[in-house]
Amino acid sequence: MRLIFDSLLLIAAAGLFLSSLALWLLPDVPSRLQVVTKTAFPAIIVLLVAGILIEPAWWNRLVILGLMLLIMLPVILALITQSALVAESSTQHEPPTC
Repeated sequence: MRLIFDSLLLIAAAGLFLSSLALWLLPDVPSRLQVVTKTAFPAIIVLLVAGILIEPAWWNRLVILGLMLLIMLPVILALITQSALVAESSTQHEPPTC
């Protein structure tokens, strides 16, 4: 069981590392946020599964946490993307200052 837990932790750490690397390398906000939804979220779910395997008594808390992430993360990321696009469009239309 400990070997499975350690391998799940390694997989999750690699996923989180790759998503943070992509956040640093990608140029705009929408693509950065898509990386978060595509790589970091599954890595967090793998961490929750590893937590259930190592501490089975916490399964209900970890499932609730996973459901909260599943519901809240896309909404939060959509709001961040929308606000970044609005901020970007408002800075492009300002007249130049002398």
